[in-house]
Amino acid sequence: MVARYGGPAYWLARDRARAARGADAARDRFWGKVAVEIARLDGRVIGLGTGERWR
Repeated sequence: MVARYGGPAYWLARDRARAARGADAARDRFWGKVAVEIARLDGRVIGLGTGERWR
C-alpha cells in the first residue's frame, strides 16, 4: 500500500477502516492494523495531539 499510494497510504487505510466500522468488524480490524503498521513504518505516533508531538 505504501509503494502504491506513498504518503497518503496511512490516511487511506484509516478511511477504509472507518468505512468498514459497524458493517464488517473483521474488515475494520484488518484496515486498522494496516494503518497502525503504516504509521509504525513512517515513524508516526498515534494518539498524540499536535502540541504533544513536539515536546
